[in-house]
Amino acid sequence: MAHFIYMLFDNISNQPLYVGATKFLKERLVNHRNTTLKNYINAANVTMEVLEEVSEKTVVLMEQFWYGQIKSWGFALLQHDCRLYRVPKVFPFTIVERGILADAFNRT
Repeated sequence: MAHFIYMLFDNISNQPLYVGATKFLKERLVNHRNTTLKNYINAANVTMEVLEEVSEKTVVLMEQFWYGQIKSWGFALLQHDCRLYRVPKVFPFTIVERGILADAFNRT
């Protein structure tokens, strides 16, 4: 069975919030809405975006890759800080970084 690397994405601030892995996308989103996003200010505008589909053998490695990649771009993910439910900070990005983000998140 395939695994999915996904991101919770805030459509108001246009920022990723969380990176995770699951076999069951719908159930995981419901779980996040009841826990991670329960008190998050923009919770109604958060969507789950699939970053990639991976095998069971690579799921942990690819989740770590995407988590590290998004953190390296300067986003304040909710992982390890979930209880604070803060709106992520906005960071300035170069034109190249904006292009990479737009491609990664299928945004213009």
